[in-house]
Amino acid sequence: MDKKIEEKVLNIISKNLNIKLEKISLNSKIEDLSKDSIQLFQLIIAFEKEFKHQVQYEDLMQIFTVRDIINYIDKNIK
Repeated sequence: MDKKIEEKVLNIISKNLNIKLEKISLNSKIEDLSKDSIQLFQLIIAFEKEFKHQVQYEDLMQIFTVRDIINYIDKNIK
C-alpha cells in the first residue's frame, strides 16, 4: 500500500467530513464516517479532483472502507 496515497486519502476524508485524523482507521467504513449522501458525494468529488480520475459508479459499489479507497486509487491511478 502506497503511504503517500494513504496519507492523501486520510487527509481528504478528515478535511471533507470534518473528522480528526486519529478517529479514522483503514478499517473505518465510509458509510459510518459520512453523515449523509451529500457528504459522500462531496468526498467522491474531492478524490476525483485530487487524483484526476473519474470514479465509475460500478467501482463505487465495491468500495466500503478507507482501505478499499486506498487500494482502488493505488490500483487504478498511477
